[in-house]
Amino acid sequence: MFAINYNPVLSFLDLVQQQQQQQLRQQFQPKISKKVETEDEYQIHIFKPYGDFNSYEVRALKSQNGLVKLVIESEPDNFQATVSFSLAEIDLQEINWLYFRAENTLVLRIPKKQKVCYPQFYFPGCVIGNEREQQRDDRLRQAEQAKLNARRESEERVRREAERARREAERARREAERARREAEERARREAERARKEAEERARREAEQARRAAEEKARKEAAQKQAEENARKEAKAREQAKLQERKERIRREAEARNAKAQQEQFVEQLLQNFFTPFLSQVSQAQAKNSEEKVTQNNESSSSPAPVPAPAPKQPSPRLDANDDNESVQSEPLTPEVGSPKLEAKDESLDLHKHPSLEEVEDEEFVMFRKKFEQ
Repeated sequence: MFAINYNPVLSFLDLVQQQQQQQLRQQFQPKISKKVETEDEYQIHIFKPYGDFNSYEVRALKSQNGLVKLVIESEPDNFQATVSFSLAEIDLQEINWLYFRAENTLVLRIPKKQKVCYPQFYFPGCVIGNEREQQRDDRLRQAEQAKLNARRESEERVRREAERARREAERARREAERARREAEERARREAERARKEAEERARREAEQARRAAEEKARKEAAQKQAEENARKEAKAREQAKLQERKERIRREAEARNAKAQQEQFVEQLLQNFFTPFLSQVSQAQAKNSEEKVTQNNESSSSPAPVPAPAPKQPSPRLDANDDNESVQSEPLTPEVGSPKLEAKDESLDLHKHPSLEEVEDEEFVMFRKKFEQ
């Protein structure tokens, strides 16, 4: 089934339009504007707003009691009008048309047989006959006048209805126009509000994106800086460790060299010191052995006296230790901080002890005097 979309405003506007069209048709429809009686003739004026009168014609219909009906009609304009006259009053053969172009009015001229004018009547039906015919004509005129009045009242009523409908339509049109403008204004405000909200939302999102990008860039820069600092610190630590390892290797090498020189010096010193001592001891032992041999030989001949205990000799080991301690108490390692090998050799030369050959005479003489006591 189809749904019927009923709109009261549109229905009312259609009704008003139909009434206006009907009113326009009535206004533009041909009509008898006036009826005029002169001394010579009757005149029936037919007015029409536009168009020609080529289709208009008049017919005479004879009726009873000596009356004749003049029927004016036009089929294209849907127009028809009837007027009654006494056959003895008018001349049917002389009826003719007169056209006024300026007013676009067609006049039907009906000549009289008698040149008489009745001022008391407007378009009277000049009746010649008895009283009954005159009364009938009066009733016809009254009926026609009543019909004319009714038509005028109907036209006035239709005009008032059309005017009221026009005013209602105008009011409805104004209401519809006002509603349309209000709807357009509301739509415009809604669109403006939506546009502002969209712009504000886009601005906030752009601001958030910008801040996020700045924060990300800041974090990345901080991370890069931290990585760079860590790399520099690691490199510095590696350099420090490498420098420390080089310094330790250098110190260990210097210590080994110093220890080797010290051991070489002590060894040379001990060799130079104990060589004459051992020779003297060996000579003393040989002398003692010879004396013992001599005494044994003498004792074999005579009893030998008990020899007195020989004085206890000082331990040369202690002297050597004393010398070693004196040597060790001296500074053995060169001064730390010389980066080059030439400087290290020079420092070692500065701390180098004199050789045994240089002090051989003095040392030998000193110890020799000691053993001669």
